[in-house]
Amino acid sequence: MRGLGLRRMHHSSIVLDTPENRGMISKVHYLLKIEEV
Repeated sequence: MRGLGLRRMHHSSIVLDTPENRGMISKVHYLLKIEEV
């Protein structure tokens, strides 16, 4: 979660759409709300 820039609940972060970030998101997708900007 820290690798995605998320530190606490109810905080948001904008990350680039890279294979590394997609892998991190897929591991914790059930904890996140993901939107395209």
